[in-house]
Amino acid sequence: METNVGGATSAAQVEGDSKTAGSYFDGKTFEVSLQGRFCLRRKRLMYVDTEKQLLVLKRPVAHNVHPTELHFADIYTASLSERVIIVRGRQRDIDMRFNADADIDQIYRSLRDMIGNAHDGVTLGSRFAIAQQLFREADKDRTGTLSLHEVADLLKKMNNNVERSNVVEIFKKADRDDNQRIDEDEFMSIYKEIAKRKTVLLKLFLEYAELRHPQVMTKAELQSFLVNEQKMTGSEAKQQSGEIMKMYGDGNTIDVDGFLEFLQSGKNFGAAAEMNSEPMDMSRPLCDYFIASSHNTYLEGNQLTGSVSAESYVNAVKAGARCVEIDLWEDDDGEPTVTHGRTLTGEMHFADVVKAYGSRKLLFGSSPYPLILSFEDHMTAKSRQRMVEIMKDSKEFYSMLGKPSDYPALDAVTPEQLREKILIKMKIKPETPDELKELIFVEGGKYRGSWEEAMGTRPLTCFSHDESRLEQFVEEDESDELVRFNKIHFTRVYPAGVRIGSSNFDPSKAWLCGCQLVALNYQTKDKYYIINKTFFELNAGRGYILKIPRLLNMAALDTQTMVEVKVLYGQNINYSDSDIYVSVRATCCRGVSKYKIQRISDSGLSVAFPHAVEEDEPAFSFDVHCKELSCIVITVKHQSKLTKRKTRIYAVIPVRILRQGYRACPLFDVVNGHALPPYVQLFCHFTVKDG
Repeated sequence: METNVGGATSAAQVEGDSKTAGSYFDGKTFEVSLQGRFCLRRKRLMYVDTEKQLLVLKRPVAHNVHPTELHFADIYTASLSERVIIVRGRQRDIDMRFNADADIDQIYRSLRDMIGNAHDGVTLGSRFAIAQQLFREADKDRTGTLSLHEVADLLKKMNNNVERSNVVEIFKKADRDDNQRIDEDEFMSIYKEIAKRKTVLLKLFLEYAELRHPQVMTKAELQSFLVNEQKMTGSEAKQQSGEIMKMYGDGNTIDVDGFLEFLQSGKNFGAAAEMNSEPMDMSRPLCDYFIASSHNTYLEGNQLTGSVSAESYVNAVKAGARCVEIDLWEDDDGEPTVTHGRTLTGEMHFADVVKAYGSRKLLFGSSPYPLILSFEDHMTAKSRQRMVEIMKDSKEFYSMLGKPSDYPALDAVTPEQLREKILIKMKIKPETPDELKELIFVEGGKYRGSWEEAMGTRPLTCFSHDESRLEQFVEEDESDELVRFNKIHFTRVYPAGVRIGSSNFDPSKAWLCGCQLVALNYQTKDKYYIINKTFFELNAGRGYILKIPRLLNMAALDTQTMVEVKVLYGQNINYSDSDIYVSVRATCCRGVSKYKIQRISDSGLSVAFPHAVEEDEPAFSFDVHCKELSCIVITVKHQSKLTKRKTRIYAVIPVRILRQGYRACPLFDVVNGHALPPYVQLFCHFTVKDG
């Protein structure tokens, strides 16, 4: 188990059996007792003190956090190896990470109950807890009450478009003691009244829950919803309904608030993240895999004046790259340097890169499969010899280098055979020293206009093309030749030179041609970076994805898949001074590939789009011709009316793991380069029809 607080991390290995009455222990990861103590056996990192209502973190940077400072919790599957409980607080966040097979629902329920009590009945996971938090921030004088004017301002801040006359009416109705001020409970009654305008979701609940008092949904009714709307199998729905009832209901029934909370939780995300953890066959030839690749890895900024850093190489590997680029030049003393030649970018010594990559744990801690160093050689023979000496000086680095002579059949060598190996990709020039030649695993080559000549080159030869040349191959109907070439050779595709700002291109076009090394600017977290990042989360995020059958066997095109998307709501997207639009597009798509809509109403912290209120509004329909490589990309665009500043946040879901039905879609913030909290999301409906 890991606990993250304010960005810091601590971990401990747990051994032994639990002997505490009423506790749970899986033998490896964690222990929690029903009385409220949550701890690691050998080193306590955190526990819940229910008597004092304190969440206590036992570590040097930890703080005692009162439950009222925390306003949201969720559970989601992060990767093959871990599930996460994430708790968002007023000043700090807490991530609790567990083995993926651990039963953490009990911990989650304990946290919700304890902190829910501190919030006077508003549960930690409730969507209303955020409104409650905003009320407390609006209470500047700390009286515990707000005036009519303050309530109107707060509703506006919460992106609510209720007319002032309606605010007055609602305020008077909520002001039960008629003192011209309302307390937190009274305000929450106003907010809940407004928030229940979510007609589509309320209709869903009422459609499946029989009329009764109190209005609740039974387990059988929930199963019916999961089968009919979410397209689960009967057995899957039976299992899931039990878990949902325990987490969001009383075990046997669930009310409307619990139902809506479930729909917006990690258990109902649009991407079936658990499918990312399914292992792929790693015993096929190296050329049969797409490999996560970084372009001009040394750069921290743009292509002309950006600074360079060895830390960029570390960050690329941590971000999942299994192929990095090293542009080698030489300084006045003949020392190999890394820089973007003939530009104003910075430079550093090649020795700094070797030093950064001298750690086996760094290079292969997250993925055991080979790391490819793609060298661009602009040096003299003397500097190339110096390059070999620098690599030899780092014993750990040199010991990880893969040598072609150890693998007689290069066209058949597999990622499994190359575990924990560094592979050098480089052109062999007349002045290349023999010592360096012996280390070049992937030889760089150049396409000279003849595919017959290209096919005759050494196995694992790599041709490099920019995105414009790739487009030309496609336009000239040479895609099949490129696919054949990539069966025993490599193709690297990189951004066009006009992308001075280090923007990226759509990698799916190159994947469709079987190109293995589609190199993107990892320092730029734009839409195409997110598509690439999401794609390589498959196979447990190990940076190697087995090609689809059509690319392996030159079979016919994949069967047609129709994907229909309805965008219903934006949840906790609070841009009251902005015009908000949503565009939906699909990669690997025939015909219309992009649609655009504008918000039509606001309700609390929820932004509604036409599909939410207009029943006859047609879904966005996409004709996807390769669902294994296709992604649905939903972009939320907003432009401030005051500053005219434009901002974009994204949800990217691979079609191969897209769940059908009414689904929550978490968003990625490209400005800050990270995923937004899970409760900032779009709520959509998806339909997938295989032809």
